Amino acid sequence: MTTAGGTVHPDQAAELTRRYQQEAREWAKRERARRAVSAPEEPEPPAAARTRRWRRQRGEARA
Repeated sequence: MTTAGGTVHPDQAAELTRRYQQEAREWAKRERARRAVSAPEEPEPPAAARTRRWRRQRGEARA
């Protein structure tokens, strides 16, 4: 395996890959838990308000 710092021994590359994947799994688990307990998002506005906001974001005048 070649990195910016040079060549890495295959055993070390396997260890780094394993560690990286483990950290990614742990992060994903924490992120799912955080999203599960976080406050629910604001309720969806009525259709007319959605349309006005959409037009305002697009910079379009009301038809």
